[in-house]
Amino acid sequence: MKMGMSVKDAVLEAVKDLRHLKTGYLDELTIHAIDNQDNHYVASFKGSELVFYWIWTDDMLEPIKKQARLIL
Repeated sequence: MKMGMSVKDAVLEAVKDLRHLKTGYLDELTIHAIDNQDNHYVASFKGSELVFYWIWTDDMLEPIKKQARLIL
């Protein structure tokens, strides 16, 4: 991860970078991140509705559905 950040901090840093854009992609975006230790974080940037995702790691018997963090 960038500068030794946690997965969550890296996603939030990406959101911060997106906020500074004046041109380019400025619409809704879902950012998914997972590291080599199965730490994960999903954020929905400027989402107009709830976003859900599935996570299934090697130590899980079945996948679980989770809600992404909404960041406006």
